[in-house]
Amino acid sequence: RAAQQLIRNAVDVIYLANGGVTLDDLSKLVAEAPRSKKEAQSEEWLQTSYCAKCFAKAVANIEAAKDAGQDVTRRTHDCVTAEQYFSSEWAELGDKTRGSIVATFSSVADVLSHGVAWELLSTTTNLVPETTFMDGAIIILDMPVQQYRQIGRLVQGIFKYAFQRAVLQRDWKQHPRPVFLWADEAQNFVSSYDEIYQSAVREHRGCTVYLTQNVSNYYSVLGRQNADAVTAILGNLQTQVFHANSDSRTNTYAAELIGKTIVMSQGHSGQSVFNGGGVTISENEAERYKVMPVEFTTLRRGGPDNGMQTEAVIFRGGNVWNATGDTYLPVVFRQG
Repeated sequence: RAAQQLIRNAVDVIYLANGGVTLDDLSKLVAEAPRSKKEAQSEEWLQTSYCAKCFAKAVANIEAAKDAGQDVTRRTHDCVTAEQYFSSEWAELGDKTRGSIVATFSSVADVLSHGVAWELLSTTTNLVPETTFMDGAIIILDMPVQQYRQIGRLVQGIFKYAFQRAVLQRDWKQHPRPVFLWADEAQNFVSSYDEIYQSAVREHRGCTVYLTQNVSNYYSVLGRQNADAVTAILGNLQTQVFHANSDSRTNTYAAELIGKTIVMSQGHSGQSVFNGGGVTISENEAERYKVMPVEFTTLRRGGPDNGMQTEAVIFRGGNVWNATGDTYLPVVFRQG
């Protein structure tokens, strides 16, 4: 949260000064922010620091806008708030605390400040998420994680987040074109924001398709402490397709999702017929999975050995299939 506070105030200052924000500007301002109240008031810092120059330019821009008759109430408030933060709160932090916050910021900023990440995210571009619903564009991010590793995951995650924000913020009455978000190996790109996005995206005419080998992949990425986030993300995916799987967590999740039914079980008791006894049969109600977890381990996986057919169970919340009279449907896909 402290790193976010730093970035928030730095962004305000840079935007008020330059009318836009770049990663290079952010890094430079953070590096040259005052490290004490005395430094913040020194003539040398005021004349040479990029942070001080941004504040001076921001104030000049606000004054010019005010003279032009514009309402500068919010801009003035943001500038004063940021100035108080850097000259007081930030300047008074202990060196170790400040260093820890800067390290949190710079560890990510440094990754994005080099090579292909810098080229894609920190230079000029005409590629924006809005082209999907405004112009009907399909944007493909060609950065395989196996090749680009952390950078590929981070860059695609940033663009995915920007796309999600754009879809939720659009006026779908003005731009009604449906859009989709498709992610293979989705565990590489899932984030806690997916929970927010999935809960609202349907009314904004957005469709999400996530493919992954098992739900355990999501837990490994988001962490055990975010189990509720994983549940929320999966719960907002209305149509779910389960193929053959050896992951017990996934198979149990699928069985729980499809649900249970009441079955009658018989019990037998009695004495030996040699003692003149008989057998008593009793019936009891019991709950049983409609599709047992073990059944997902035996689904056909396709290929020549299975006649080029692969089996799956489709679940769709709120939909009753005619073939089963229930929310799930066993299906067979024929491979080409």
